[in-house]
Amino acid sequence: MVAVPVAAAQPVASSLGRPNATAEAPFSRVLAPVRELADGRVVLIDEIERRLAVVDFRDGDTHEIGRVGDGPGEYHRLSGLHALGGDTTLVEDQLARRWIILIGTRPALTVHSGVSGVRFAPQVFGVDRIGRVLDVHVMRFHDTPGLGPPIASRVNAESLLVLVRWRGRGPPGSDSAVRLTRRVDTIRTIRGAGRGQTVAWRPVLPGKPPIRWRLDNPFNVADQALLFPDGWIALAFPDPFRVEWIAPNGRSVPGDPIPEQPVPVDDRVKRAAIKWKYPKADPQFDPKELPPWPATLPGFLNDALLAAPDGRLVVQRAFNPRDARLFYDFIDRAGKRTGRLALKPNERIVGFGQRSVYVVATDDDDLEWLRRHPWP
Repeated sequence: MVAVPVAAAQPVASSLGRPNATAEAPFSRVLAPVRELADGRVVLIDEIERRLAVVDFRDGDTHEIGRVGDGPGEYHRLSGLHALGGDTTLVEDQLARRWIILIGTRPALTVHSGVSGVRFAPQVFGVDRIGRVLDVHVMRFHDTPGLGPPIASRVNAESLLVLVRWRGRGPPGSDSAVRLTRRVDTIRTIRGAGRGQTVAWRPVLPGKPPIRWRLDNPFNVADQALLFPDGWIALAFPDPFRVEWIAPNGRSVPGDPIPEQPVPVDDRVKRAAIKWKYPKADPQFDPKELPPWPATLPGFLNDALLAAPDGRLVVQRAFNPRDARLFYDFIDRAGKRTGRLALKPNERIVGFGQRSVYVVATDDDDLEWLRRHPWP
């Protein structure tokens, strides 16, 4: 970990006001981002329940969209929502290598998302208004002796290749509007999360053989990318924490490292991170059982980026066991931090609307409650 000298005082964190609406029913795990429609309803994915739903904040009710299956408009395991024009939404079903296109809440089209000659279906990291889709494609994998062949995943990749895949420009909802072409533009190579793995064994039931755990370090973090609707791409780097922007014309705007007070990764931090990463392990893993630890906390963990409606990048910072709050930094197009938001430890942001921010709060039963707050 590269320590960056603190050149300025740490920013004062603001907090959200009271919510102006709350969903009546809880969820198990809401994926970010959620998708706000023009009439104020919100489309979301519950990852654990494997369902696509819409919340109507006028009465608090939640309604299902589609169902699990192989037919048109049906899905296997949804992995993301992305706003297209108007109330049209791209819904990722990555494992099934297809997208569902919603017009409002109506499944209007199912499209095969694979590209000829490309092994993996794209994982979408943003869509812009002229029809480009950003994918971070695995380039190389970390091979750990004794663990078998490398696993083809972004988590294990030593390096990643940021790609832009183009699609047609047909009218919204038509096949030509969403079909991927073979044209792939390489933007740049960024670093993956692969830093090696270890194996540990834990019992399941008395008299039964223990199961093998393949362990990653909780602080193995990949560089991350996000495509904004106006065509700008944010690249976030955790070590040291900084944000670089790439304009639609390819011009790079490198940001300086964000001034930080380094947080040492001591035994307390390690054990808190293990409990967060592997909550079902019993007994908990010892820090020495995991791959090597960094000296200080990284700037953020994986899946940390969101787009604010004003064009700023929102970065969920790595949790710090010494501070119960969860922080979000707001980074402008010059790579400067222009604000910080603090939430309670059981809260997280799952998306933005034009004048709203959506937050889920986890209760004592591990259920998530979706709230809408005024924004800004």
